[in-house]
Amino acid sequence: FSKDDINLIFNRVHENLDIANHGISFYSPIYILEAISSISSMEYKKIFDSLETDLQEILLLELNKKYQFLEGKMHKKRIH
Repeated sequence: FSKDDINLIFNRVHENLDIANHGISFYSPIYILEAISSISSMEYKKIFDSLETDLQEILLLELNKKYQFLEGKMHKKRIH
């Protein structure tokens, strides 16, 4: 897949699932990344690097909800 293909697929699936979500907690943008990886046999990093910045941000925020890896960096910036 090209970068444009990956972005198109991610956007379409994300938009349609986000609209249909209505509070359902089992949907996650991370699942879209996993599905694209499974279909294309591409590594997550390569797919992530191919995504537009706003889509990368969606994934990072979702990962942060689960792993809180951004929290420490944000607190350090506030202290200074």
